[in-house]
Amino acid sequence: MDFMEVQCSPEPDAFNPCEDLMGNWGLRIPVWIIAHSAVIGNLFVLIVIGTSHFRLTVSKFLMCNLAVADLCIGVHLLLLAGIDAHSIGAYFNSAIDWQEGYGCNVAGFLTTFGNVLSVYTLAVITLERWCTITWAAHLNKRLKLRTTVKIMLGGWFSALFMAFLPLRGISSYSRTSICLPLEFKNNFDAIYLSTLLTINCSAFTVICVCYGSMYKTIRSGAKAGIANSVRNDQTVAKKMALLVFTDFACLSPIAFFGITALLGYPLITVTQTKILLVFIYPLNSCANPCLYAILTQQYRKDFFILMGRMGMCKEHAYSSRGAIRGKPLPYTAQFKRPHGVVRSISKSSNTRNSLITNVSNVNVEIPMTNSGRGHDETSTSDNPGIFRGLINFTAELDKTLAEHLRDSTVFKGISKEIQNDILDCMLEVCHETILEEIRKTSYNISIIADETTDVSAKSQMVVIFRYIQNGDPVERLWTYLEPSNLTAESLTADILSVLDPIFENSKEKLIAQSYDGAAVMSGRNTGVQAQVKEKYNFAHFVHCYAHQLNLIMSKAASESPQVRLFFWKSSRITFIF
Repeated sequence: MDFMEVQCSPEPDAFNPCEDLMGNWGLRIPVWIIAHSAVIGNLFVLIVIGTSHFRLTVSKFLMCNLAVADLCIGVHLLLLAGIDAHSIGAYFNSAIDWQEGYGCNVAGFLTTFGNVLSVYTLAVITLERWCTITWAAHLNKRLKLRTTVKIMLGGWFSALFMAFLPLRGISSYSRTSICLPLEFKNNFDAIYLSTLLTINCSAFTVICVCYGSMYKTIRSGAKAGIANSVRNDQTVAKKMALLVFTDFACLSPIAFFGITALLGYPLITVTQTKILLVFIYPLNSCANPCLYAILTQQYRKDFFILMGRMGMCKEHAYSSRGAIRGKPLPYTAQFKRPHGVVRSISKSSNTRNSLITNVSNVNVEIPMTNSGRGHDETSTSDNPGIFRGLINFTAELDKTLAEHLRDSTVFKGISKEIQNDILDCMLEVCHETILEEIRKTSYNISIIADETTDVSAKSQMVVIFRYIQNGDPVERLWTYLEPSNLTAESLTADILSVLDPIFENSKEKLIAQSYDGAAVMSGRNTGVQAQVKEKYNFAHFVHCYAHQLNLIMSKAASESPQVRLFFWKSSRITFIF
């Protein structure tokens, strides 16, 4: 029998060994699991944040960018897994079509773009957190959304540029079956690969330095007696260590083997590179959705609200909706809206259910700008106010509640006294929650106070606490007062009546006080800030322009169309006379 010698081309080499795309089943099965984890996790982040009814913040914007980058890496792995499954045992028949065609170029473009954008975004996220913690008392030094968008546009341009170069002959995606830009033929290729490694190493350096600085800031606060306990420092250290370790585990092996290859001493083959591709390279893409989004409190709130829209997890959704600007109202953890009144033939049960419904309705009423109490709250009134309107609407949906409201002669729970009692109870729960947050925070506290006069010439002063909670600055409205007069002594006494019960035994925690520029408030010698500082030595004065809630009362009133119209009409009455 005669045999014909067949010359195969291209011949196997270091970049294209004679094997399937994934090489063996030890990589073939894990690549599907890891690819799906990266794609599903990052899609969840994009869907939940994209459908959130809360305003877009800097952190959410950065999370979306990180999810897009990591999603691209996951799609790259899915493409490789799909081609491998399609060509098991016969990859040689598909090698040229895959590597020289559009598929490999698309996969390589996605993974390079995703890698550069991912490490860039991680560095920006770390810098944003560093600014927040280092300059917690200076809002003007924090990253704004507009500035962040400009920074990320630079990251997108850089990632697109680096991903586009191999398509124009600088390195190549087609050199290997896994579509990574590993070709190293000339100086341009060397510069390109060196730039990729420099980007990764620089990002990791920024992450390490910033987290080290943040931890040092927290530790210095603890040594000064500001932190509540060493346990808080240990918790923060563990979280930071987890973030740094994940980045180190992902970036360091790639950087090490990449540098040795550039120096002319490659330590691993393409076959061994596939192990890095499957188990090390996508580590951040799988972990980032959990570390930076899914495990955070705000993401869980957005997730439950989305589930509530789909008819699931309604209890959690109701609780999560009780928030302003992404920050939970303290009382929502205690007062939860039920699906409906539980039916019971017991009168005491009916009374309790009626009260639960009334509490829930007050909870709904609070964020609204219209009046909670109407001019006429009788059962036949056309203007009952929000509270009675919600009660009537709820009664239409629940016959047991309707019967209780109609037949009860002892307790209906709808009088104005009951409404006030419910609000007082909510205020007490709110105060207890704020005090608990103040006790637990490892950072300093600042107070913001501002006085304004309404149309009836009645003075009202609001008092707000500002502090760090879970790494984010929060501002809690504590109360509003009616000063007896507007002298510095009187206003100081009112403010100290709020501060003393809270900070009498921990005066060092109050490090800032913020008022407007009026002499009675900001006077250096006899103003409120000077008198408060006599008792609280660390409470330095900061002008109110540095804070967002210094005019909360007037701002809240101006948001109501009815209030604006009322004051406009009132001002026009004077023209008649």
